[in-house]
Amino acid sequence: MAFSSTTSSYIAKPKPYPSQLPLTFNKITSCPRKPYSISCVITNQSTNLPAEETAVANGQPTVLLRPDSLGRFGKFGGKYVPETLMYALTELESAFRALATDLDFQKELDCILRDYVGAHKINNAAAQALLAKKLGKERIIAETGAGQHGLATATVCARFGLKCITYMGAQDMERQALNVFRMKLLGAEVRTVHSGTATLKDATSEAIRDWVTNVETTHYILGSVAGPHPYPMMVREFHAVIGKETRKQALEKWGGKPDVLAACVGGGSNAMGLFHEFVDDNDVRLIGVEAAGFGVESENMQPP
Repeated sequence: MAFSSTTSSYIAKPKPYPSQLPLTFNKITSCPRKPYSISCVITNQSTNLPAEETAVANGQPTVLLRPDSLGRFGKFGGKYVPETLMYALTELESAFRALATDLDFQKELDCILRDYVGAHKINNAAAQALLAKKLGKERIIAETGAGQHGLATATVCARFGLKCITYMGAQDMERQALNVFRMKLLGAEVRTVHSGTATLKDATSEAIRDWVTNVETTHYILGSVAGPHPYPMMVREFHAVIGKETRKQALEKWGGKPDVLAACVGGGSNAMGLFHEFVDDNDVRLIGVEAAGFGVESENMQPP
């Protein structure tokens, strides 16, 4: 799976619009709090060490500290976006890291996710929708390929009363007509993208163009492990519950870890959510399966 392949050492300029920080969290639901052993918990790990260094907590190795302080995963990652978005990304990262110690946010997210079933995409969409509310953003944009992320985003926007605009490639809309219908049924506006290959990567580009134009009022709920920092990190953390639940169930079923983990890889959110928990387990084999498109030797592979 690939992250943004171009890095930037750009230093954020002074904010172009009034900051919403410090953040105040508005309660949205009052459903009962009940302790859960597995939940979407954000880790507050330092990012000042090189990606190759391993953290040690209580004498036990933990997941590699990735990304580094510049948002890089080795030679990948970083921020390569128009200057207009630099402050928005910095504000978003600050808000995201603040949530690591916000127990009310964690509890509320757990409460919300108990009400949903279906694809894993709801984990990230619900968490980012809450984050958008915290930032005071009432307009949400998203990209989608197979339609699952678009459907999850439309669902949480309907739940929280947020305006939802989803960008989707023309080819994907034709293939996933039922999900397009469902998104519209939930009140989302689905915008067709005809540029390029008319698939996910082009929908992502159009969503970023929208964000540049409407950055003051809009939050971009990116659904893949892609794009500028802090998005790959955020999507990974919000989906890490998949791997945690897998480890828990394996221990309950046969008293040990799985030998092999396999996941499909499109935008990478499902695979990263599963693999992240087991990166330090050298005795667990991790296998990502990607569609080949016109073949691995050609320039027309399926992944975006």
